[in-house]
Amino acid sequence: MRGTSGARVLEVSAGYHQIFLTPFGSQPLFGEHTGGVLLGVAPDRRALIIMTGCADGPVSIELRNLDEEPPAPPGSFEVQESVSLIIDETLSLFGPTSEESGAWNVVEPNAPGPHRVRVSGTGRGISPDLTVFEPSENYVIEIWPEPRLRELETTMDDGHGFE
Repeated sequence: MRGTSGARVLEVSAGYHQIFLTPFGSQPLFGEHTGGVLLGVAPDRRALIIMTGCADGPVSIELRNLDEEPPAPPGSFEVQESVSLIIDETLSLFGPTSEESGAWNVVEPNAPGPHRVRVSGTGRGISPDLTVFEPSENYVIEIWPEPRLRELETTMDDGHGFE
């Protein structure tokens, strides 16, 4: 894929319906975030919570660190949101109950500053509120630099959002 640097597939353990994309060593609190049906954004725009359908257990995530805005991802997704973050240090991807919280340093920005993060997902309605032992949810996280911060945008809503 043109513009992709470090695209990879990870299995991440969700906890309490959440996965964090945040600077190493921090753990966001859900109540402090604003957002949409899939994403919660920290007030300082430096951390993101992805809200899963399953309560606990593994989900599959394809992470794409890009040099420029990509076309819409291929495949049939059920939910999709994008938001701007300020990324000026390595970000970690982990669940709040992971034994090694923050162990994966997964996004090293090519240049510090505003980035767009688009998350697309399927399967949030397969095992809602359950503990799973095999991934039934799949997400694609795409991150690329952008010139300015923009607001959260919901492109697709699967009806499994959380209040």
